[in-house]
Amino acid sequence: MTSPSSLGRFLAVFVLGFWIAACSDSDDSNGQGKADVSITSNFESGNIGRAERAGDAEWDLYLKDDNNDASLPVNWRNWWYVRIRQQGEAQTLTLNLKNRGWNYFYVPVYSYDRLNWFRLDESDVKQVGSSETCNSTTQSPVLDDCELSMRLDASLFDGRPLYLARFYPYTYSQLLTFLKTLEGHECVDQSSVGRTAVFQESIPYLTIRCPDGDDSQVVWIHGRTHPAESGSSFVLEGAITRLLGDMEENRNNSRNLAVYIVPMHNVDGVIAGNYRTTPDSLNLEVLWTFDQASLPFLKSDAPLENRLVNEPMRTVSQMFADRSLIALNLHSSNSAPDRPVFAFPHFGDDPDQYTAEEIQLWNDSNRLLNLLKVNYDGRIDTTATGGDGFLNAFFPETWWWRTRAETAVAMTVETTYGRAGFPHWVTETNIRELGSSLIQSIYDYRDGVVPETPINLLRSDGQAEPVFAPMDEWDTKH
Repeated sequence: MTSPSSLGRFLAVFVLGFWIAACSDSDDSNGQGKADVSITSNFESGNIGRAERAGDAEWDLYLKDDNNDASLPVNWRNWWYVRIRQQGEAQTLTLNLKNRGWNYFYVPVYSYDRLNWFRLDESDVKQVGSSETCNSTTQSPVLDDCELSMRLDASLFDGRPLYLARFYPYTYSQLLTFLKTLEGHECVDQSSVGRTAVFQESIPYLTIRCPDGDDSQVVWIHGRTHPAESGSSFVLEGAITRLLGDMEENRNNSRNLAVYIVPMHNVDGVIAGNYRTTPDSLNLEVLWTFDQASLPFLKSDAPLENRLVNEPMRTVSQMFADRSLIALNLHSSNSAPDRPVFAFPHFGDDPDQYTAEEIQLWNDSNRLLNLLKVNYDGRIDTTATGGDGFLNAFFPETWWWRTRAETAVAMTVETTYGRAGFPHWVTETNIRELGSSLIQSIYDYRDGVVPETPINLLRSDGQAEPVFAPMDEWDTKH
């Protein structure tokens, strides 16, 4: 596993190659009171395209494509994370976020140490644009005049750099720090699946399996395939903390679980500050390429990170070939502000459309999701059918289905960036609590608990329609 000093040496090289000194301006030729302000992103996971002064105390921030690759879809332009310094007497600043890939309103977060984060006051953030589309709650083509304007009060600047981000960052360094706290636990084995393609960093791998357990429930989880989707990292922190705490006391027969985790699939992308891709502009999520001849292996031209992660996937699958397992792929979604956590269960319950095995997977997936809905106080969005579109692509769930069919309850679970079902903008603590609720739901699933809510995940008001209309999510999210 990479040491912090190794990462530090890497970052020194990374900064030389990827420095974005967005703006540093002490020239007061445009009028008195023009502060010396710098806006940069030359740090781990930092990202901005450019910053241009728009007034004495106003700046336009332009988002950039991953790796400055203009061939990538516009709606992959979403992540930003900057450091702001003011020299001399601080003044209130206005920042206008331009060329956004998504038009949903949100409230950014700020920090002084990149560990403790706070939300801006919602009254200091507004959606600016002449089109009704800019202020709508559904995604639409990006408009040049649809921007997010933020007011940063002078009181926020106390001489220290101010870090400002689209959402709570979770860096590779943070992961390494968290993993260090797990060292020495009798039920935890830490290793690596290998090193990344570009920066040659280690991809951590966790086995959580107690020596006296019976492996009555096997779970595979991987996250951060899309690097800026940091919600999955907070879910995993909450899940791991809950599980190990339970194992120490053998609560819920937790020592009988066998859990295998790749917590950060796209390490290079996280370090580079990308939203969706590797530094080579690869969207790993859709490149689990295989054919009938290669299974259970991926093809030799699949991305290195996918081939590395697929190795322990195969091992776990084959080791427990005699029993069902749960396989979760953790992501985060750009969604309407009030949309809660949701998932992609596959197929449906119509016997005229689906086979018995497909219906079984649908029912098992929804039993787990319904348990999660109960344990997370109802903050789970629902869907009436999953469909089989994933079979026409190369997602990890496609691999699980082709190798295990209904014996692998495999699906993507998506956190969201807004209020996520809460009366406030979602916090890191809220997302960690989702991880704890997920572990409780896995216990319940193993124990055969059937939730009181119907298997088809009806809304709380008893209607069969999903809470939010479908959005072609396999295209827009993956």
